[in-house]
Amino acid sequence: MIGVTGTNGKTTVTNMIASILEENQKKTGLLGTVENRVGSLRLPQKLTTPDSPELAALLRQIADQGADYTVMEVSSHALAQGRVAGVEFDLAVFTNLTQDHLDYHGTMADYLNQKAKLFSSLSPQGAKKRKKAAILNFDDPSSMFLADHCRVPVITYGLNPLSHVRAENLRLAAQGTQFELICAERSYPVKMKLHGRFNVYNALASTAAALVEGVPIGVIQRALAGLRPVPGRFQQVEPDKELPFHVFVDYSHTPDSLVNCITTAREICRGRVITVFGAGGHRDKSKRPLMGNAAARLSDCCIVTSDNPRDEEPQAIIEEILTGMAGPQIRARVYKEPDRHKAIIQAIGMAQPGDTVLICGKGHENYQIIGGETLHFDDYEEAKQAMENTLI
Repeated sequence: MIGVTGTNGKTTVTNMIASILEENQKKTGLLGTVENRVGSLRLPQKLTTPDSPELAALLRQIADQGADYTVMEVSSHALAQGRVAGVEFDLAVFTNLTQDHLDYHGTMADYLNQKAKLFSSLSPQGAKKRKKAAILNFDDPSSMFLADHCRVPVITYGLNPLSHVRAENLRLAAQGTQFELICAERSYPVKMKLHGRFNVYNALASTAAALVEGVPIGVIQRALAGLRPVPGRFQQVEPDKELPFHVFVDYSHTPDSLVNCITTAREICRGRVITVFGAGGHRDKSKRPLMGNAAARLSDCCIVTSDNPRDEEPQAIIEEILTGMAGPQIRARVYKEPDRHKAIIQAIGMAQPGDTVLICGKGHENYQIIGGETLHFDDYEEAKQAMENTLI
């Protein structure tokens, strides 16, 4: 059992680890935000981490399919509510901790304390009698707190030269990412089709977990080279006709994930960055102006729109976001369009050769919650249709 927790990156890291294990000829179950599966079999999926009875049933199905591993996302809500109680994890992986879910946890301290439960649960005297380890992001200050809760060996990863598993000589480009993987004082070249510094961290976390499990470096290199983006995670929209600008769909719905997404676009884009985003209704309101500030500081144009407003007034959510989009550091021209469909069309209509359009917030989700209704809405579909209709 491999559990992955953190604010951002859980879905990508679980998929990366599963891909590496499968490349190493291991049958692997996956439980997470986008899908639950074992091999080619898709299983029911509702929450990032299922409740206890559903989780037990899913693990039974995965075991019955003969899986060697289950890799699963472990959310802070699940840890707070005891959904994974009784699950004996062998590896626990920490990605990062940034502001999110304060509507539920109240404070960042409580948010971190809930994450720590996964690491304190790792027992060297487990029923399975096998090695246990914690995989921590050396570059995130929360890792020191988590390390204090560990009774098992800690393996660190990051860009810091003191990390056990680290990356050097990063080369970030529109074609993908390259870096030198350093572990046990040896260097190995890695090439990925995935974009961005954040995906280097995701790859390092996954590599560290795989190395603990004895996966050969050559298998890890091969698996990382073959990866495609998880749906809705900096996923490039590919229309049927070639256009002189790029469009990406991303799940970014926190200030930090917006920074990562827009920074990645800057690293591979020669023109402007146009960002479409909003904030969910009845979710951590304190992050709304912070998201607005991050987007307006780093983008050239921002279109603030609806996410899942639920039964909040969309215009009121937008106005709260806009409070963070003023001041001397702001570079972006800011537009308001509560209708997400129209906002996506507007952004793609603005794009010129060399520009990059980012559609953030919903990622893989194929619905929008407005009032009490759940309506079909897919950012990728909307963007692709708008691109097909463009006159460029």
